[in-house]
Amino acid sequence: MAFLVVGLGRSGTKFLAETLNKSKEFTVRHETAHDGDILEKTQVTKADVQKRLVGSVGEVNHYLTPYLFSLVVDKKAVIIRDVRNVILSFANKWKDRAVNEKTLVAHKKNKVEGYKKLLIDRTDFRPFMVEKIQNHQPLLKVLDKALSAKVRRIDFANMISSMRYLRGIAEFLGVTDVPWVEVDIREKINAGPEKKAYASYADLPKFMKVEVEKLLWFNKKWKPLP
Repeated sequence: MAFLVVGLGRSGTKFLAETLNKSKEFTVRHETAHDGDILEKTQVTKADVQKRLVGSVGEVNHYLTPYLFSLVVDKKAVIIRDVRNVILSFANKWKDRAVNEKTLVAHKKNKVEGYKKLLIDRTDFRPFMVEKIQNHQPLLKVLDKALSAKVRRIDFANMISSMRYLRGIAEFLGVTDVPWVEVDIREKINAGPEKKAYASYADLPKFMKVEVEKLLWFNKKWKPLP
């Protein structure tokens, strides 16, 4: 039985994938190399992804959000998180990389290829963030359509705070052999820089908040937990 879980980036997809991948029966992937390229139609195609979704396999992958309805699997679910917290997390992650000269030098030295190099090498943080925040709009429309169609909803805040809730997600997806004694929901995965550029949403620059305001229809409609 194959399953697919999507959501926005910075919504716990890596945490969920790593938790479910503790199963001996299922192989659960997060972001396979070059999955981001599917959006640019270069190295990966939707057909390539579909071929992966056979047998006891799961994908928890925000890059596949646009393809939620076209990929064929046995179970589907969407993770939702307060949009303001998504952008806050995103801003902290990329602000750190944009201003960290050591990161820039290291990536140039290692000749990092593809879209990641293009993102990291941008030294003007403002247009980069405006573009990335705007790119969330079509993804939110997919999540809205999914929730309206009664696709299983996963609340990020519950997923990372309630073991009972997390086990319920696994059971819904058919993953029944996770060794739960090995799972610590207090352990932060993919948390970003230790020292945050922005401590809270209120600290974000006005230019970011202006763009985020255009996304808050999703919060108002679906009320993700803060």
